[in-house]
Amino acid sequence: MDIGLSGKVLPIHPQPKDDEIFSSWFCRIAQENGIKLHTLEVKLWGRDKQIWTRDIDKSIDAETLEKVASVCGTSIERASQACLRSYEGILFEKLNTDGNSHWIKPAGIFHRKRSRCSMQFCPSCLATDETPYFRKKWRLALSTFCDVHDVLLHDCCPGCKSPVVFHRQELGQRWTNKIESLTLCVNCGFDLKRAPVFQAPVLEIHSWLTLKSQMFFIDQGWTFTNNLTFQFSHLYFNVLRNLIHKLRSNWTTGKLLDFFDNQFRIPIDLKKHRKEQFEFFDLYERHFLLQVTTWFLADWPNRFLEIGEHLKIRYSELMREFLSVPYWYVSEARLLEFKPVGPSEGEKEAMRKLLIKTVNPDDRKKLERIILKRNSQVSMSKYFDDLNSDLVHVVVMTDHH
Repeated sequence: MDIGLSGKVLPIHPQPKDDEIFSSWFCRIAQENGIKLHTLEVKLWGRDKQIWTRDIDKSIDAETLEKVASVCGTSIERASQACLRSYEGILFEKLNTDGNSHWIKPAGIFHRKRSRCSMQFCPSCLATDETPYFRKKWRLALSTFCDVHDVLLHDCCPGCKSPVVFHRQELGQRWTNKIESLTLCVNCGFDLKRAPVFQAPVLEIHSWLTLKSQMFFIDQGWTFTNNLTFQFSHLYFNVLRNLIHKLRSNWTTGKLLDFFDNQFRIPIDLKKHRKEQFEFFDLYERHFLLQVTTWFLADWPNRFLEIGEHLKIRYSELMREFLSVPYWYVSEARLLEFKPVGPSEGEKEAMRKLLIKTVNPDDRKKLERIILKRNSQVSMSKYFDDLNSDLVHVVVMTDHH
């Protein structure tokens, strides 16, 4: 197949830009070579291969990626960085290519269409780009604002609320020979570069700065909170996502969200739609939940333990829904393991009198079982050794029966 003058690379072979996602790069390759996207696909793979019927940024196979890289003279290492799989070991241990994956906004694919708003964008970035392109981090549910311009991202066209699907621009346009611009909405033609700009709301300044720093360092494979550095950042983000859901639950962990709300006032209700996964939340829900949860993990573990103890957060609930609990988390959270409270002195005295009054051996055994259950099945002598010796004598005699 003769692609370009050399027969190996295209006449114009644009390289992936900083943090550019694969789908954006591939569309630019067609755009800058002045050909239709479908024509480029046919030249590379023939008519049988369909790459847009799946989430190509998640599911691209090695052979497809190598082919695109080769016709642009791009190293496979650089091309791989444009794919969402490059977040493995950073945001998650392994990307789920066949279904929803943690931190990746779902696309809701039906044939080539997208029913969900999976691609976000910063209008300021698109407007100032010499050649507009879409960033890889804009596919993350973790991203709610631009860490360059401090403005909220958009997750759909502000004109018609349709998902951003720049790869469909030329579909149905028989006489269009190339993609005009990646920033035009395929449904209404609105230019995303002209989308309104909103300053990202800040609930608490230190949480905001920590969250912004985390986004800046995410590509480095590690993150931090105050004076603690997490060399394996995916473990930190695993805890962050887990706590986000616990904040919205009916468990004692839900008190954490109420505590923050009393301190800083959250402008929206964050406890609706409790059963949905974080990646399906709307932009404002994600933006505020990330700030709240980051605030509790800041100054780790001091703030978390102090507030958790004050609110009587249950250790067992903090451990729920983890496939693997990081040691740095469980080693501190276990300090919130509140032991069952034993009977009061008044209860002990009442038990003592009741046991002494109970003469029938069968009734006494039933009564002992009830008392043992009240004492969390700890031996009777532990709770009664400080009482009158006649009670101990009754218990010991009963054990011999």
